[in-house]
Amino acid sequence: MALVYGRDGFALLESVHAPDAQAWLRELPAVQVLRAMWVQNYHRVVTEAGAEVKRRESKDLPPGRLRLASPYDTDARYGLKQGSWWTGYKIHISESCDDADDQGLAAAGQALIPGADGPQPRLITGIATTDATVTDAEMTEPVHHVLAARDLL
Repeated sequence: MALVYGRDGFALLESVHAPDAQAWLRELPAVQVLRAMWVQNYHRVVTEAGAEVKRRESKDLPPGRLRLASPYDTDARYGLKQGSWWTGYKIHISESCDDADDQGLAAAGQALIPGADGPQPRLITGIATTDATVTDAEMTEPVHHVLAARDLL
């Protein structure tokens, strides 16, 4: 089925880029995205029988950071973390931490109730949205820089 889509896509692109086609058709964002998706996922092989459409093998695809994952959102990327795959973005959240005494209470099984005499609640101190291929380790320094500028480290 994917090869049928590939052939149909190439036929559409050939029509749009034909010498007698209206020039504005080539400038449509949807046509430009279609072309980018087809160059990324398909190639043509010329044989004695003519041109054949082939899907690119995974080794021939662009790296994840450059690979288009959706024609509807060209900034979305494929993500994988702890066995879960998705298409889109990743958020990196930093939060306040409990101090050592609070951790000791929790380890001893005592309730941690926020309040005047209890531990402080954990608060979200920062959120960064990146494409899905950015690892948590890559965001440590940028997040710490922002937190330091806000005197939250």
